[in-house]
Amino acid sequence: METKEHSKEVDTLNKKIIDLEGRLKQEVENNIALEQYTRRENLRFNNIEERDHEDCKAVIYKVLEKELGVDTTKIRFHAVHRVGEKTHGRRRPIIARFVCREDRDKVWSVRGKLKESIIHADAYITEDYARAIQEERNISIKTMMKAREEHGLSDAKVKGRYLFINIER
Repeated sequence: METKEHSKEVDTLNKKIIDLEGRLKQEVENNIALEQYTRRENLRFNNIEERDHEDCKAVIYKVLEKELGVDTTKIRFHAVHRVGEKTHGRRRPIIARFVCREDRDKVWSVRGKLKESIIHADAYITEDYARAIQEERNISIKTMMKAREEHGLSDAKVKGRYLFINIER
């Protein structure tokens, strides 16, 4: 009789655990979405040469004007700074938080011009993703590269949190 009661209790507890795990998973996803929402005005400038005592805002204004051809007279930032620990031989990304979303979108739309730069040959611009999304993207990007290399799928791409592979042939 006691084992039957214990068994029922264990079943009840297991159901509660499953319910709580589901709710936790949903709350983690909500937290990621909220963090990503707070980053929507940001752009990440990668592989921009780093100098001691630099003014990151001035560096970004120069990239926008000289490399992307953007009129910066009205573009304003909340903050512009490097992220991560300073490490010899590594260029830390610069995060630029735009005051106006339209300005951010204007820069995003012309980001491809940076590939033509002589001064910043390896530089590129990405969206600023939450850490959890960055981890997902790292896995997806490795998978994409493998698909391109091993299967010749040149139209495989990662967009946001998703990997797209066009298999039509």
